[in-house]
Amino acid sequence: MNDHRGDHDPAPVEVRPLRPDEHDDVTGLVGATFAADPVFTALLDDPEERLTATTALYRRVVDDAGRTVDVAVGPGAAATGGPDGDASDGGASDGGASEADVSHADAQDADASDADATDTNNASDADASDDALLGVALWSWSPGREAHKGLATIVGHATEALDLVRDVGARAAQQLGRHDALVERHRPTGPHWYLEAVAVSPAARGRGVGSRLLAARLREVDARGDVAFLEATTTASRRLYERHGFTLAAEVVSPLGVTVHAMLRPAQR
Repeated sequence: MNDHRGDHDPAPVEVRPLRPDEHDDVTGLVGATFAADPVFTALLDDPEERLTATTALYRRVVDDAGRTVDVAVGPGAAATGGPDGDASDGGASDGGASEADVSHADAQDADASDADATDTNNASDADASDDALLGVALWSWSPGREAHKGLATIVGHATEALDLVRDVGARAAQQLGRHDALVERHRPTGPHWYLEAVAVSPAARGRGVGSRLLAARLREVDARGDVAFLEATTTASRRLYERHGFTLAAEVVSPLGVTVHAMLRPAQR
């Protein structure tokens, strides 16, 4: 779909839709990334429990046919799950609650200028691939707040709430719901795109993968004249999003004890 070369990355990176055979790898990357996110680390103390919960949660998100999943692939080491799969700015969490989603998403791009740490994952030749998964972005389309009042939507919310309880436990689900309710206040009332997650493989940090994922989808958002919204949970991801036209809508102090950034990108035409 898109083949771009960055100033500091001679290897091509392609951004394209998710293929069915990539679901497990994408779920593992996003789950591991969010296991290090400030919101989820405040939510669940035990690292193993947190990784299990975020992987289960994002498996549901990735498998949802209503989501738009873009992947970045190119030469490099394949992304792996596990506690070390987080991005350098601390996890991915740009969230807010959309219709029924309770996920969060932060840009894991770690452009060379914003990387908090350099990549220390030196993959062996055996792990290298010309079509490795380097990163992923999860988007959803929201028809707006008024469209969420029908019976089907209410039932859908209840179903996802039960799924969330199974994924993270009743107490954590309640806390996450309170967090999302505060962010929800700053979401557009009309139709908009919601960026749920951006995750970049540790082996691909500093290559501008997150920026490429954002730029590819935002070109289509702009062509439609649409608005976009997200929640950034780190200052590094906030800077990344600002470079792509997002502006701060509000700083939200979460009941979990973390401050997150609700960000809006107006229609560009």
